[in-house]
Amino acid sequence: MLETPTEMHDAFAYLSMFLNWCMRRGYMENAPTARMETPPKPPSPERTLSSAELIAVWVAADPDTDYGRIVRLSILSGQRIGQWAAMRRDYISGDTIVWPADAMKGQRSRTLPLTGSMRELLPDRVGLLFPTARETLKNTPGWGAWVG
Repeated sequence: MLETPTEMHDAFAYLSMFLNWCMRRGYMENAPTARMETPPKPPSPERTLSSAELIAVWVAADPDTDYGRIVRLSILSGQRIGQWAAMRRDYISGDTIVWPADAMKGQRSRTLPLTGSMRELLPDRVGLLFPTARETLKNTPGWGAWVG
């Protein structure tokens, strides 16, 4: 049973996508959802962590792992986890970090001061500071030929 407005909206959206796919494949003439009104999507909740919750997250984020460092950097800077996960050494210039527009969700560059606490959490790597197996592979010469 769908109990929240978000569940109702998402269920309708996925059902509509599926039925439209069925229509394009010729499995049905018309998608019944085409005549229906999409349930409204509720606004995103506005919530911030309390001081106690933020401290608990900080303590739980192991600074000996890349993920723990990323979480702590997010707390210190207010940047999204994804921004830190995609952080490159060449974004750092002295005591400043500049994320280029194409690396940002809003497609606008972002400049932040690089504090000592943040610098201590950054690994000593070239290129991607927090590479994943996928990103490392993508940056390997000739990778595109493997994918096809």
